[in-house]
Amino acid sequence: MQRYQSYNNYTNKECLKVLTIIISLLPTLKEKLSKFEAKWKQMREDKKPEDFEGYESVNMAGKNEEVIDHYPPQYIIGNQIDEAYEPVDIVETNLATVRLYKVKVEYMYGNPTGMYNLSLPEKKHRSLFDLRSTDRNYAEWKKWQSSGVSGEL
Repeated sequence: MQRYQSYNNYTNKECLKVLTIIISLLPTLKEKLSKFEAKWKQMREDKKPEDFEGYESVNMAGKNEEVIDHYPPQYIIGNQIDEAYEPVDIVETNLATVRLYKVKVEYMYGNPTGMYNLSLPEKKHRSLFDLRSTDRNYAEWKKWQSSGVSGEL
């Protein structure tokens, strides 16, 4: 067993090993993802004008460099509009009954950046890795990012 000068030295070397393995697997991942990218590209080319009505007017991909280009569009689901709901399907077994309902809700198309969604820039992001970090919305994060202060979000 190899001895390390400190625990920090040990964790750095272990992290480096894991990152090396991940980097070696990237070509395989890219090859697998290329099949999905080709499918999404074909779906985008085959879309009809009535598909995703209003999407082109709110899509920020290509207009804002932080927005991830994606297709089909992501939805952000809001509040239910009315209390009425319509049963679509009911499946019963001896263990469970599953009911699928159709409800009317507010929605909008998303503009994801990875950490934030620019369709809802006021929504705060919370780090799952550092629970002591402050919650920031997109504007606060951009200000923090451009301030030059080092450290994690």
